[in-house]
Parts: sequence; structure tokens; C-alpha cells
Amino acid sequence: MVDTTAAAPLLGIRPTSRASQKRAEAIAEELYLPCLMGSETELPDFELLVSNDRLALQPNRFASGPIGIDFTAGRAMHRLKFGGGKRQPLARAIGLASKSVKKNQALSRQNPGVDTHSQGELTVFDATAGFGKDTWVMASLGCRVIAAERCLWLHWMLNDALELARDDDLIADIARRIKAVHHDSRDLKCKDLPWSAADVVYLDPMYPPSQKSAAVKKEMQALHYLLAGQDERASHNSEKKSHTTEPQTDAENAALLQSALGFATQRVVVKRPARALPLVTDAVTPGNQFGNPATTQAAKPVEPDTSIKSVNTRYDIYIVKH
Repeated sequence: MVDTTAAAPLLGIRPTSRASQKRAEAIAEELYLPCLMGSETELPDFELLVSNDRLALQPNRFASGPIGIDFTAGRAMHRLKFGGGKRQPLARAIGLASKSVKKNQALSRQNPGVDTHSQGELTVFDATAGFGKDTWVMASLGCRVIAAERCLWLHWMLNDALELARDDDLIADIARRIKAVHHDSRDLKCKDLPWSAADVVYLDPMYPPSQKSAAVKKEMQALHYLLAGQDERASHNSEKKSHTTEPQTDAENAALLQSALGFATQRVVVKRPARALPLVTDAVTPGNQFGNPATTQAAKPVEPDTSIKSVNTRYDIYIVKH
């Protein structure tokens, strides 16, 4: 039971109607968060709005409407129609324009870890799915995608949006190519994952907060604030901490990259700001059985094999050597 008399939480759960109240209460219990019923004297900074078929994030701290995921309209539909197809930088980065892609797919089909239903399709493990924007683009280009997200409520938002998309005849085939999973991709050796390998692992670590707030989309502005705040508050409760996502540090990004290189059969693609450095190696050397303590060294960027650039984004590509 959550103490609702304490200081207002960072995130609260609010049903949008009586019909969605039971679902909201179940989500609140799972996340160890209060279920808001309208009698609160102080509102949380954010509310997770719960209806019967979707979730949305409502920021109370700054002026913004609800932030949701909808693949049936808006930007997702516009990009589906006018995104540039396999000529766009993301498609080229994951290898859809490669002359050897069919040969590589044939090799992947021989790997028992890859979904047998994906024969003839590039398989992509999106290790940091977030709001699923790039996940959706890759699936719309014909890839079969696993969308992994370690923040539980964000995973639920994505899964709800995919369920709605599967009911839309126009885009149902795209939605069926995507499987959303709640998973921390720093560990890709877990036997619970649907695949034990993928042609491509795609990483989109959270960008550092921009000093130019106008340049930050409201979704990312909310996530930077919310997830950083959750990390600080969750340090007092280990059970809560398992449901949150911390802003990525150099060491975490290094763990993500190392894990991805062991899971991909063709390449790892890392999305970065155009002027950012590549991901770095782990800056920590662990201690050993001879009594040598762990040491911290200067982090070093891992240079990619090649990169594909657009105006604001760069895709660093690490080729897996067989």
C-alpha cells in the first residue's frame, strides 16, 4: 500500500474513467506508485494516464499535453508515407541497402537462435526501444524487430500502441513484425529472450540533456527529467529501482555495446548526435583474486567501422567479424 499522505511522488497513476480504474490500480501496485483518484492536495510532476486500451504520460511540471504512442496517425503515419524508404539513413545503416544483405540473411537463417518465421527478412534487436519510433520505421521497411525496453511503464505504453496498431488493417502487418519485451539489454545472454541472436542490434542510448531546451522534443524533455528523478528517488527502494531506467553513463553504454556485439551476427548500429563522440569502452577495470582493487581509467571512444550521417544524427556501425 502506497502512503499517499507523504510528499507528492514524481509519478502517479490516474485512471481516465471508472472503467479503467481496476487497470490503473493494478499498474500502480506493480510499480509501487500511488493511484490518483482526484482527492490529492499536491499533484505529482507526472501522471501516467490509464484508459482501457492505452497509456499516456501527462507532465504537470511544464506546459504540455499528454505524451503517448500512436502508430495509426500523426508523425508515425507521415514518416511511413514520406520517410524515404530504404534510401533513408537508418535503412542504410542497418544494412537494407547492402548488396550482401540477402547472403547475410541466408547465414542468419541457419542460426537456430533467430526466429524461423523471419526467413527472408532482416532481424533487428532494438535494444533501447523507448517510444518505438525507430522500431516502427525498421518494421515498416520489412524487418522483423524485437523492441526491448527496461523501463516497465514505457514498455507497457509501447505494447499498448502495438496492440492498437494490430487492429488497424492498414498497418497491421507492420505491427505484427514487432515484439515488445521488458528487458535490460546490458544482458543479452538471458534465456527468456525470444531470440538468441539477431542480424542487427540497434542501440539508441539516451542523449545527454541539451542546453537548448527549444531543440529538445517534449517526449525527450519529459523522459530526461522523469527518469533522472526516478533514479534518484529509487535509490531508497530497491524494488522500485527495478522498474526504472537510469540515464546512461559511459560504463552502462560500454556494457550495452559489448552485449550487443555478442548478440549480433552482422552488425551493431549506434545512433548518436551528429557531433557526439562514439560510445566509449568501460572505464572501470575490476579487481581480481590476487587482491588488486578495481581501478578507474580514462574512457576511450570505440571507433566504428563506418558511419552514416544525416543533418542532426550519426549512425555508427560496428561490423561483426566472423
